[in-house]
Amino acid sequence: MSYNTTSEIKNKIEEFITRNMPKISSHGGAFAIYDINLELKHVRIKFAGSCTSCSHGQYKFNQLKKRIPKEFPSIDNVHIEFT
Repeated sequence: MSYNTTSEIKNKIEEFITRNMPKISSHGGAFAIYDINLELKHVRIKFAGSCTSCSHGQYKFNQLKKRIPKEFPSIDNVHIEFT
């Protein structure tokens, strides 16, 4: 599926993360997409709160790095940071 604007793909990626990691907010975590560059085909996502120390989350973060490019062909690289 193709998206026309950066804000459009940002919203869809946010929905995708929320759908695939539904316990983030209920477990005291949070995330924010802070950079999308469609020309370079990358997205940068920051996770905060309990996400930074969740052992189960590390597995999920690795899965996101693989699944986002499959779901969104305009993205090749997913950078995840913890704050």
